Amino acid sequence: MTSSISSMFPLSKISEELIKAQEDSIESQDYLFLGERHSRCNLASLEMTFPASFEFGGIRYPTALHAYLAQRYPDSPSLQERCSKATIQDLLISAIENGVTHPRWFSPIEGFGQEREKILFHVLKAKFGQNPECQDQLLSTLKTHLFFLSSWDSFWGIQSASRGKNLFAHLLMRTRKEYGEGGIPSSLTPKARIALNTWQNPSIPSLEKPDEEILAEIHKLNEKAEDPSQTSVCRRRENQPFNRFNDCNFVFNDTLVPLSSGQYINANFLYGSLLIGTQSPLPHTREHFWRMIIEHNVKVVIMLNYISDFEGHLYFPQTMETTHHYGEASLRLLENPSYETDPAWVLSEYEEYHAIRTYPLEVCLSGKVHQVQVLHYVNWRDFGVGHPACIAHLVQKTKQIQSRHPHPVVVHCKAGVGRTAVFAAIYEQYLGWKSGQKIDIKESVAKLRDPETGRYAKMVQAPEQYKLCYDTLRYLIQEDLKCRAAEDPIS
Repeated sequence: MTSSISSMFPLSKISEELIKAQEDSIESQDYLFLGERHSRCNLASLEMTFPASFEFGGIRYPTALHAYLAQRYPDSPSLQERCSKATIQDLLISAIENGVTHPRWFSPIEGFGQEREKILFHVLKAKFGQNPECQDQLLSTLKTHLFFLSSWDSFWGIQSASRGKNLFAHLLMRTRKEYGEGGIPSSLTPKARIALNTWQNPSIPSLEKPDEEILAEIHKLNEKAEDPSQTSVCRRRENQPFNRFNDCNFVFNDTLVPLSSGQYINANFLYGSLLIGTQSPLPHTREHFWRMIIEHNVKVVIMLNYISDFEGHLYFPQTMETTHHYGEASLRLLENPSYETDPAWVLSEYEEYHAIRTYPLEVCLSGKVHQVQVLHYVNWRDFGVGHPACIAHLVQKTKQIQSRHPHPVVVHCKAGVGRTAVFAAIYEQYLGWKSGQKIDIKESVAKLRDPETGRYAKMVQAPEQYKLCYDTLRYLIQEDLKCRAAEDPIS
C-alpha cells in the first residue's frame, strides 16, 4: 500500500525472458507506469533503490538513492562516505529525525533545493553509464512516455487530478536520450492519457460525499441517547476501579469479553468476534489484559495511543534485557522492535512523523506460553486524526496477520472509544469491501454504538475522526484499484 521502508526494495535479479516480455509489451503501448507498486520486476533497475553500484564524486554508492542523499553534504566527504555505507532504512530514519519531511527528495540545506534536479540527473547518468545491464533496461523503454506515480509527491511524481511535475520520470527520459534514442515524447497520446486518468481517478461513489453530508451523518448518529441499563455492569461500584475513566466509556453489558476467573475487564467484542475493543491497561489491570489475550488466542494487539499515556506503567517490555511481571503474567520481548515509516506519513511540516513499531512478545501465564505482536501507531493524537496512508498500512498489516490466525484482534487507544472506533470501522468496512459487500461507514459506526455488536454509545469521538474513516477507506480502496489497473494495463 505504501512505500514504507520494509517494502522499498525491488527485485534485483533481471531475467532475459522478462526483458523480452517487457519489450514485446512496450511495443503494444506508448506509456509505462513507475512507482507505488506499478514497476514491473524487469524494470526494477529504473528505481532509485535498485542495487546497482557506481562511483559518483570519488565515492562508490550502492544505489542512486544513497548517492543523491549524500549530496546534501557537499563540503563533508566523511558524511558522504557514511551515507554510502548506511542502510536505506537508516538513511530515511536519520533524515526524518533531522526534520526532513520528504528525505528521499528534499533537504533543508540552503541551495540544495534549487539544484536537486541537476544533481539527480548527474546521479542517474552515472548510474546508467556505469551499469550496462541497467542501461539496457532503460533503453528497452524505447519512446514510451514514463510516469512516476505518487499519491503524495507532486514534485518528482504525478498525483491524482493531473497534479504533479513528474520530474523523476522526465529525468529518466532525459538520461535515456543521453545513451540512445527515445527522448521525451512531445505530448501524451490518447492511449497514455486514458491510462493515466484510469490510475488517477478510480471512482468510489459511496465515499465521494461532500464534507457537509459526512458531518451531518455523525451529528445524526450523536442524537441517540445513552441507556444506563445497557451499561450497568461497568457502573457497579466494585468494577469502577477497573475503568480508566468513569465518565466517557460506559461500555455495554452484552458484548463484554469474559475471563475464566470471572473478573470484569473493560473490553468488548466488536462486530461479532472480529475485534476486541478496549482501553489501555491500568497498572492493576495488566494481568487481566494478558489473561484475555491468552484465553481468546489473540495474535495481534493494535495500540493507538502514546506510550507517555501510561505514565511509566506500560503493559509490555520495550527492550530484550529484562522480563516483566504483571501479577502471574510474565512477558519478554523476543527481538528488537521493528520500525516502519514513510516520508509521506506526516500531516503538516510542523508535526511529528507517523510510524508503526512492531513488538514481538512472548507471554507466560497459568502454564501457557503464547506469542503475540503489538503494533503501535506512533503519534496519533487523542481526539485527533491519524495519517490515512499510515492507517492503511496498519490495516493491511493487521489483515495479513488475522488471515493466518483467524482470532479476534485487540484494538485500544486510551479510553477505547475514539481512535479505537476509527480503526475498527475502517477495518470492518475494508474487509467487507474485499468480500464484495456494500460500503456504509454510517452503518459500521452505528454497529459500534449498538449494545449487541459494539462497545459504547458514543464510539468515534470527534467529527474529524468520522471524516477520517471516509478518507482512509477511500485511500485503501483507491490503492487497491490502482494496483489492479497496473496489473491489467490498457492496451
